[in-house]
Amino acid sequence: MADKFTWTLQTLPIELLYRILDHLEVLTILCSMQNVCTRIDVILNTYHRYQAFTTLDLSRTYMSNQRVQHIANALQHNTTLITLDLRNTYIGDKETLTTRTLGHFRNAVEVVRHLANAKRGIITVTTLNLNDYGLRDVETQVIADALQQNTILTLLNLQYNRIGDEGAQHLATALQYNTTLTELNLVCNNIRDSGAQYLANVLHNNKTLITLNLGQNRIGDAGAESLAGALRQNATLTTLKLEDNSISADAVLQLLHVLEQNTTLTTLTIDHFRNAAEAARHLANAKRGIITVTALDLNSYGLRDAEVQVLADALQKNTTLTTLNLQYNRIGDEGSRHLANVLQHNKTLTNLNLAHNNISNVGAAYIANELRQNITLTTLNLQWNSINGEGVLYLVHTLEQNTTLTMLSLKSDRNDAEVTRHLAHAIYSRTTLTTLNLDSNQLYDVELQVLADALQKNTTLTGLSLQRNGIRYVGARYLANVLQHNTTLTTLALNNNRIDSAGAEYLACALQKNKTLITLNLEYNSIDDVGAAHSVNALRQNTTLETLYLGHNSISAEGVLYLLNVLEQNTTLTTLNLINNMYYGLAARNSTNAICPTTLTTLNLDQYRLRIVGIQVLAGVLRYNTTLTTLNLERNNIDDVQVYSLAFAIGNARTLIKLNLGNNMIGATGAFHIANALENNNTITTLDLKNNRIGRSGAKYLAAALRRNTTLLTLNLQNNQIGGAIGFAYALQKNTTLIRLNLEDNQISAEVAQRIANAIRQITTLTIFNFERNAIDDMQLQYIVNTLRNNITLTTLNLESNKIDDIAARYLSDPLGENTTITILNLKNNAIHDQEVRYVANALQQNTTLTTLNLGSSRIGNKSAKYLANALRQNTTLTMLNLERNRITNVGAKRLANALRNNNTLTALYIGWNCIDDEGAKYLSSALQENTTLITLNLEGNEIHNKEGEYFIKEMTMNLSRVKL
Repeated sequence: MADKFTWTLQTLPIELLYRILDHLEVLTILCSMQNVCTRIDVILNTYHRYQAFTTLDLSRTYMSNQRVQHIANALQHNTTLITLDLRNTYIGDKETLTTRTLGHFRNAVEVVRHLANAKRGIITVTTLNLNDYGLRDVETQVIADALQQNTILTLLNLQYNRIGDEGAQHLATALQYNTTLTELNLVCNNIRDSGAQYLANVLHNNKTLITLNLGQNRIGDAGAESLAGALRQNATLTTLKLEDNSISADAVLQLLHVLEQNTTLTTLTIDHFRNAAEAARHLANAKRGIITVTALDLNSYGLRDAEVQVLADALQKNTTLTTLNLQYNRIGDEGSRHLANVLQHNKTLTNLNLAHNNISNVGAAYIANELRQNITLTTLNLQWNSINGEGVLYLVHTLEQNTTLTMLSLKSDRNDAEVTRHLAHAIYSRTTLTTLNLDSNQLYDVELQVLADALQKNTTLTGLSLQRNGIRYVGARYLANVLQHNTTLTTLALNNNRIDSAGAEYLACALQKNKTLITLNLEYNSIDDVGAAHSVNALRQNTTLETLYLGHNSISAEGVLYLLNVLEQNTTLTTLNLINNMYYGLAARNSTNAICPTTLTTLNLDQYRLRIVGIQVLAGVLRYNTTLTTLNLERNNIDDVQVYSLAFAIGNARTLIKLNLGNNMIGATGAFHIANALENNNTITTLDLKNNRIGRSGAKYLAAALRRNTTLLTLNLQNNQIGGAIGFAYALQKNTTLIRLNLEDNQISAEVAQRIANAIRQITTLTIFNFERNAIDDMQLQYIVNTLRNNITLTTLNLESNKIDDIAARYLSDPLGENTTITILNLKNNAIHDQEVRYVANALQQNTTLTTLNLGSSRIGNKSAKYLANALRQNTTLTMLNLERNRITNVGAKRLANALRNNNTLTALYIGWNCIDDEGAKYLSSALQENTTLITLNLEGNEIHNKEGEYFIKEMTMNLSRVKL
């Protein structure tokens, strides 16, 4: 009989030992045996305890359908995964990519079906991110069907897709059955009133959804009213976001009125409010509702002191509001007094933004007095008001007593020695201030010395911004002394000063000791190669800096090489901006080794005049780099030969998303190389080729690539003389992903214009189309405008500087009245006369989506002003009207002024360089006494000169946050 074999630690199979270790609570016993048994040492050094992972990150990878199926099958049995990230993932088999493409992602319908079929697996997933998947209604239905049976998903992100009303209906149906989803993000889709109504209906009974984000859709009044009705009954929703939709003043007021009955909503976002006075009153009357609001954004509302008083009265008793944004309004000293009363009584407000208003020293004094006793406010922004040294002094004295303020932003055109001394004392004595913004305060070297002495003793400041202060090398030395002693500062902004290489040396020496700074901005200074070398010395020892801005200085190729070489040792820098220096080519092979192993994601080499050696170096970098996502090579004199060196690397780049080759010398041959690269590349979404020499032959090559490429979203071909490239127009019809297309200044022929129009009619993704400066005539325009009748995606149409005349304007009017998607229309610098403006104005009365209309540099006069004034009385969506450089006199100004009395949507009016004098200014000033929405009025280049005109200008300034003369 054979001897019985005895297993020992020396003879047990290693896999069996691993499984034994899996069940041990601790490894202490085995670890204590180290250095006794060689085999145990090897096992302990290679063993990794089994762990159940909860997050699977597959972003920025390529997977075939078969691989996706394997993952989906695994999900059916997985019970631990809670987060699955598929952002920027390219899914699909290569042979099907040309026919199965949906938006930025490959074969989205397949991955959705696989996920939906993973019935057991998806049960454990709590967060699903399908951001920017190109999902349409059909794929949304698949998701919705899976969602009905899901019992654990809490967050679903569907932003930046192509979901319409039908898709919203599918999601609404799913929400009727789902009992776990708490957050649904539908930002930037194609949801209109019907879709909003479907979602509103389900909100009546839904008991779980907490956050619903519908921003940047196409929801109008009907949809907003439906949501308002739902909020009256819903008792769980706390956050509703509706910014950047097409909601009018009346619908906004209905939503505000709901706050009187709803007791759960804490955040309601609806930007671009109309009728600020009514909005403020409704907020004030919503006594129960406003009690639950924690964040209120009234940015650019046109609020004046009277409306602020109404709002302040409501806020004095508020017990939940923490953030109030009132920047870009018309708040003066009286409004500041009302807000100061809020600070006296309100016990919850922590963040107050009053930047870009009309507050003077008097208003600053009101606020300062109340801050002495306030114990809740942590952030205060008073930049870009009319506060000078005296007002700053009031606030600084307050800092010496206030114990809660952590972030302070001030701007003053005049700061004397006394103000600086008190500010320094406040910084020294304050133990809570973490962020200080003193941009544009005329803090020269003497003032900086005083502040620096205080900053050396401060132990709380993490962010310091001193932009635009005229700081020279002496001031930089004072700040360097601060950095040597300070151990908390993470962000330092010194851009737009006068710091030279001597100043850079002081800062660099300080950074060698400082180990906390993460972001350093030294753009727009006078730093040369010597300064760059000093920065390099600092970076060799500094291990915390992630972002370095050195653009717009005087650094040459040698200085850049210093910086590149240090990247071999630095492993923390992710963003290096060297835009617009004096760089004339990468002249060292070492730089390839310098860039390749780094963590850089963004590299800006704009205006570096790269030569062939430099391009070859970069090409080598791109072949092996695995982190770079954005590369800017604009204005580098790159020609076809240099593009050849880049093309292969671009085709094989696996992370590059944005590539800018604009303003170079790329011709047809270079376009051929780029086209080949695009056929192989599956990551680039933005390609900028503006102002090159591609021509019609080069456009033909790009057209072939567009037929096959399925990831490109933005293409800029401005000023490339592609002219009669019919093949390019045909290729557009086959493309299913392009969102933004710029064909400005290309001398497009009539036949190509017709083909492009046909392509736009078929493309279901294009939202922005720029056809500026192509000399199109009436017939060509007719082709393009006819596409507007049925197009449901285009939002921006630029037809500036063409040959659009009276007949063409008539062609445009009918489609404009019927179109429900265009929000921005640019007709500047065309030959449009008064009679034809009437057709455009009539269309405006019917249009319900247009927000921006540019008729500048046309041939319109007072009759046009009359037609447009009539349109403004009825139109409820237009927010910006540009009538600059026309023939409007006081008569036209009077008509526009009368329209402003009744209009409550227009926020910006540009009528500069017309024939308006003091009388016209009087009409406009009088109208602004009644108008409460206009924020910006541009009257530059008119004939307003005498004292009477100056008086009216002063009156207008009181009513506008931005007036330009």
